[in-house]
Amino acid sequence: MSEFWLISAPGDKENLQALERMNMVTSKSNLSHNTKFAIPDFKVGTLDSLVGLSDELGKLDTFAESLIRRMAQTVVEVMEDARGKVQENLLANGGLKEKMKCLKIDLTSFVTHFEWDMAKYPTKQPLVNVVDTLAKQLAQIESDLKARTAAYNTLKMNLENLEKKSNGNLFTRTLSDIVSKEDFVLDSEYLVTLLVIVPKQNYAQWQKTYESLSDMVVPRSTKLITEDKEGGLFTVTLFRKVIDDFKTKAKENKFTVREFCYDEKEIKREREEMTRLLSDKKQQYQTSCVALKKGSSTFPDHKVKVTPLGNLARPAAGHTDRERESEGEGEVSRPQGHWGPLARMASPARASEKASPCIFCYLMWLLRSSIQGALNDTFLLICRACGGCNRPQQWMVLMGQVPLLCLQGPLLRWLKVNFSEAFIAWVHIKALRVFVESVLRYGLPVNFQAVLLQPHKKSSTKRLREVLNSVFRHLDEVAAASILDASVEIPGLQLNNQDYFPYVYFHIDLSLLD
Repeated sequence: MSEFWLISAPGDKENLQALERMNMVTSKSNLSHNTKFAIPDFKVGTLDSLVGLSDELGKLDTFAESLIRRMAQTVVEVMEDARGKVQENLLANGGLKEKMKCLKIDLTSFVTHFEWDMAKYPTKQPLVNVVDTLAKQLAQIESDLKARTAAYNTLKMNLENLEKKSNGNLFTRTLSDIVSKEDFVLDSEYLVTLLVIVPKQNYAQWQKTYESLSDMVVPRSTKLITEDKEGGLFTVTLFRKVIDDFKTKAKENKFTVREFCYDEKEIKREREEMTRLLSDKKQQYQTSCVALKKGSSTFPDHKVKVTPLGNLARPAAGHTDRERESEGEGEVSRPQGHWGPLARMASPARASEKASPCIFCYLMWLLRSSIQGALNDTFLLICRACGGCNRPQQWMVLMGQVPLLCLQGPLLRWLKVNFSEAFIAWVHIKALRVFVESVLRYGLPVNFQAVLLQPHKKSSTKRLREVLNSVFRHLDEVAAASILDASVEIPGLQLNNQDYFPYVYFHIDLSLLD
């Protein structure tokens, strides 16, 4: 199951023994898998501040869960043509262990191996500051998500509008992909070609009468261009001065003249717009992996721009990649130019420029043999500015093999990175809630033990709850009685009795796509 129960009990001898009994019963009955959940000590502050934080963390918890669910659904929408691979993109960074720092792991593994991130959320700061950092981080992600999804939805809507024009009936659909230059009389001062929609049952009538609908209709000038279920699109050539009269007579005979002026530039522009929108939408999620062969004659020698290594995720303050290129930073000659096409793959708009991966990527490729076997034979590296592109690119170098370039669309890549950040923040919020509620419930000095339970089956949750209530009944007799008897009220409690237990309890549900 992708459901977890995060609980805590006092850390004194009696309650540690109760935890041992709980582990023994749940293990013997195969009710759940239990692991300790490490939560560091924080600066507690005053009781009033903890009560305020408890309320704020509750709201922040709800907001964070809502945010990551929205992000998960956005991944589903963006990957509409590859929905079977959605789960592969909903991962979290692998924690604090050195050999896992760069790896992505599944959400269940992250929760069960959770470690507090001291670098992001220092425990030496007051709790209020830690919560404020988390709130600002999530607010920024939500703001970016709204902007990016709005842009994607606009692109999707524009594409759908064009597709409707291409898939509609002959009265509404675009004709740019149907007609050709040869169907019209162009650049004539006197003659013009009209397009007429004729119902299928009236084909014979059209052939007999179109020449007599008006004066000055060119004989035998009609031609069927295309047809659908309802009718066909015919051309007819006539003199310009009888256009209005011809339209009137055609309408009387249930023939519809379609307003259309053949303009090669406009038709070309419309076709290019459709191609561009299709390409832009696909690039938002498309992933391509290209193996590069050494010594290929198709890769010409070239020069590569050296990128400063101080911050691989962002450009240096006040400088864009384009600006640095114009300043001519660190131009380095590179023999054996087998990296040539990378710029074109990383940034199609820069295909004509001789850009390539940064020197850091190149050196890591050269040094691959010396780090053979590290990180389970796989070295994962995040590199900025590959190919002069200002978007991060993800590299995976397989030891002893040719380099493999993995490129993903900008929206999907952003979603992957920020989903991980939001999910990690959410689990940290859960840890903070356990800490604050445990201090409020069990008092000072801080002494409690948090445990993460993963129920084995949905059907076993009721039995698991009964075991927990029995083991920790002594912590709050009134709460334990209220669970058995809903008529018992807990003084001062503003919640439904079903939400309150003798022990601190929080629920973590990783079924984000349900």
